[in-house]
Amino acid sequence: MTQKKRNIFKGFFRGEWFTLSTYKNHITEVLVIVTLIMIYITFKFNVQMKLREIIELRKELTNARANMINVSSEYNSRTREIQMIQLADTMNLNLNVSEQPPYDLDKTKGN
Repeated sequence: MTQKKRNIFKGFFRGEWFTLSTYKNHITEVLVIVTLIMIYITFKFNVQMKLREIIELRKELTNARANMINVSSEYNSRTREIQMIQLADTMNLNLNVSEQPPYDLDKTKGN
């Protein structure tokens, strides 16, 4: 190692880099380093915000898929019911759809 590099390291460890005259002599380097640090912090913050948005959108997508499955199964159930009613009507079985929902006889015995 050369004498100049040794003096730089010694000066750093002695605290000579933290004097005002050092910053005055190296103001451009200090500004570049501070600017790079600020840019790094800004990018990191933007990435974290985008990741949060992605997580929220994934949750919303999961909820939308579950809702789609529920609606699809309800639609299929209703179309099957309509098809059965139409089939019973075409066969002239004189069957009607009950307006009262079914109930369990075992549960009503206890009352």
